[in-house]
Amino acid sequence: VTVRAEKALPFTTFSAYWVPHSARAVCLGTYQQRKTGGLAIYELNRDSLTLLKEIEKPIPFKCGTFGASSYEYRHLATGDLKGSLCVWDLEHSNLPLFSAQAHSDCINTIDGCGGTSLSEEARGPPEIVTGGRDGNICVWDLRQRDVPVAKMSAEASYSPLPALDCWAVRFGDTSTSDRVVFGGYNNGDVRLFDLRAAKQRWATTLSSGICSLDLEKRGSLDKASLLATQLDSKISICYNFSEPQPLVIQIKTSLSTVWCGRYQTEDKLTFVASGGNGAVNVYKSSPKSEFAYSLASATPISAYPIISVDIHPQKRDLCLAASFEPSLHLLVLNS
Repeated sequence: VTVRAEKALPFTTFSAYWVPHSARAVCLGTYQQRKTGGLAIYELNRDSLTLLKEIEKPIPFKCGTFGASSYEYRHLATGDLKGSLCVWDLEHSNLPLFSAQAHSDCINTIDGCGGTSLSEEARGPPEIVTGGRDGNICVWDLRQRDVPVAKMSAEASYSPLPALDCWAVRFGDTSTSDRVVFGGYNNGDVRLFDLRAAKQRWATTLSSGICSLDLEKRGSLDKASLLATQLDSKISICYNFSEPQPLVIQIKTSLSTVWCGRYQTEDKLTFVASGGNGAVNVYKSSPKSEFAYSLASATPISAYPIISVDIHPQKRDLCLAASFEPSLHLLVLNS
């Protein structure tokens, strides 16, 4: 990993994302003193990040996704600390295009599907899934306001103890024939929900809270692998979701809390993980033994935790990392 550019941020950041099909990036967070929300748009110019726009809103932002929007419009869906789900046109951001009170408390995590990142047959409707501090996972159809099309409650817990806080969500198979959602919880539960059957299909309990989830193959569960990062410096990878009991392998890291993990675009043999020790690690596996990952590199980025990483959807060697410094770091994943 090579650090190509760094930029001090005007607010504490919780997440950062590439704008699809562009050289722009979006950071979301909070102005700590005023307790308001901050949204900043940066553009990559050679080896520097230039601020294009800075937006302040009444409620701090926690998370966002471009997954439910087309590449033509690239609307950003956000979740905030008061449980509101909003969709924004970044060019005209005075009022949201869509808003709903999605949860009774903070929206911790969000994911989207239905945008043009998937093939036509696997795309499905434009939908957003949110996970909240209230323990619920809600699926929202952007054509329908106020009421979620599906809601999975924390009371239906796999473990004997209730999972009170949903920390991570990810759409799995997004086609209309077999639609599923993954959820990760503070007690270590990872659950797979079948949206068509309105029931839980599979669950397991890992050793600690789930900080992030990423699915290597979007649009289908066939041979897909789920990456789960955890509080206790571990990474778990789940395979074979067509089986009654999928395979789970675990990797011990030196990252302290593993805040975020992301597969390299269209490559389940390589993933990036960021940690509480301020480092970004790259893990690789051999095509002959995809279940055996090894540490390819460990690069110190910041003296503060790296809370978020994001791989560019088209330029698979470009990576964004956001730290609590607060700073935005542009990384290049060397082949």
